[in-house]
Amino acid sequence: MVGRGWLAIILWLASAAAAAAGPWPRERGEVFLAFAVEGDGAMSSYGEYGLGGGWTFGLDLALAGRGGGPGKRVAILRRSFTAGGVQIAAEAGFGLDARGQGYARPGIAIGRGFAGPVPGWMALDLRAELRGDGARYGAEATLGFRHGDRLMTVFQAQAMRDPIGGLWISSQSAVVWQARKGVQLELGLRHRIAAPIPGPAPLVGRAGVWISY
Repeated sequence: MVGRGWLAIILWLASAAAAAAGPWPRERGEVFLAFAVEGDGAMSSYGEYGLGGGWTFGLDLALAGRGGGPGKRVAILRRSFTAGGVQIAAEAGFGLDARGQGYARPGIAIGRGFAGPVPGWMALDLRAELRGDGARYGAEATLGFRHGDRLMTVFQAQAMRDPIGGLWISSQSAVVWQARKGVQLELGLRHRIAAPIPGPAPLVGRAGVWISY
């Protein structure tokens, strides 16, 4: 059974790669779906729908592994805009945690693409989870590279501070391959770097699929 402290952290980390859209908006009517499972049994799903005018609606869902039970469910509304060549987005989210308690999840993200022999993008996401038992603050840095038309590599570092001051740090790396138009397959690893209490295995595999149309 995953303890409550680890349950919250696993759910936060399990959805991180799926939520890598960062500050970039979806076009009106565009749909993005991501599903992933990790070696410890944690599962996540994430969806976005473009509303137009820089607005995007999203749903972030996760299940904990190994008996952890139902996980988080978060609805998100994001507004994106460009300033000085940098993409910026502010979001407001409201969710239910694994115990069915509601919380607010505001956030802000910045990012930009870059050219070169290996083009790509970089982004920084900052979020807070405002709960009745205290606030959790998280940051996620993403660096992605495009290797031709069908292959990407994505590297992420995540940190979160819990209500009692515990610091959780992890990293993720993934290879994403376009199997066909609108379908990408993800294969990667998540590494737990630091945690204030003992927990699950520090290194777990991850596999997922991204669908867009």
